[in-house]
Amino acid sequence: MRYSAKVNDSYQFDPEELAAADIERVDDDRYHVLLPGGRSLLLEVTAADHFEKQYRVLVNGRAYDIQLLDELDRRIEQLGLAKSPVADGGDVIAPMPGLVREILVGEGQEVAADEPVLVLEAMKMENLIKAPAAGVVQSIKVKPGQAVEKKAVLLVIQ
Repeated sequence: MRYSAKVNDSYQFDPEELAAADIERVDDDRYHVLLPGGRSLLLEVTAADHFEKQYRVLVNGRAYDIQLLDELDRRIEQLGLAKSPVADGGDVIAPMPGLVREILVGEGQEVAADEPVLVLEAMKMENLIKAPAAGVVQSIKVKPGQAVEKKAVLLVIQ
């Protein structure tokens, strides 16, 4: 499968650019990347949501958010259907089973859409869980250190 990669919601690597990169796994979370032209990078994955194909990586100490897109994702984006309309608020749901590491917001706090609200550890990776829409945090349903199942309600935003 050929992927493109969107970095920080701005720059996009097309499938040919990614296919031309030489990527070697160094250990569980680190990769050596040799780009065309000879540029060499050490990339460390610090958070991963494999279901959504979203990753946070460190490159030379600088954090980047990466969204992988397959052919279907690119087509949906081209058609302008990438974001479904969502009313303000909603439940923040665990995308996978894991352990709540940190809650980044408090009850009564205003949050923006896609703002990180919680850190969930799954498979030894820290995953930033983001608000589905803008609103006010009405209630927090979990505590740091609590294990949660996939689809558990973590926070309620209205």
